[in-house]
Amino acid sequence: MKQHLLFFAWLTAGLLACADDDHESNSTSRASAATTTTGTGGTATVGAGGSAIGGSGGSDTAISVTLTVDPLSMSAGATVNGTIAVENFVLEAAVGQPNQPGHGHYHIYLDQASGIDYLVSDEVPSVPISIPEGTALGMHTLRISLGENNHLPLNPPVEDFVDITVQ
Repeated sequence: MKQHLLFFAWLTAGLLACADDDHESNSTSRASAATTTTGTGGTATVGAGGSAIGGSGGSDTAISVTLTVDPLSMSAGATVNGTIAVENFVLEAAVGQPNQPGHGHYHIYLDQASGIDYLVSDEVPSVPISIPEGTALGMHTLRISLGENNHLPLNPPVEDFVDITVQ
């Protein structure tokens, strides 16, 4: 019985610590709590074939990505600067590369776009991001998603989100 109580106390403390992590955020980036992500959300450890073998935050082998955008307000058709930081992941050109655990590139999407409907597909740490002409005024979200060399996203997804304003 004592072991069960200790386990429950350990589990509760861990859950509370994770809940507190969701409240830490910077002004340019917010990570999704709905998927396994970087930054203020969770992180994922990715193994062969992109499958998750971990999933707990704070692991030394957890893959993470952070997108920073400057400026955060722009007009439709403008180009902003994106800075990408990854941990435990090698950014490389996808062309001619086999899938290899912990290697790949990223896609940057606007709002709910997915698949091949990305704004940028690259492997460099600094990239221009063009906001499409005709993008409605108001709040939007840029999402960066790490992918394997076959262009499929890591599973579970490793992503970061940045809120922007089109004026």
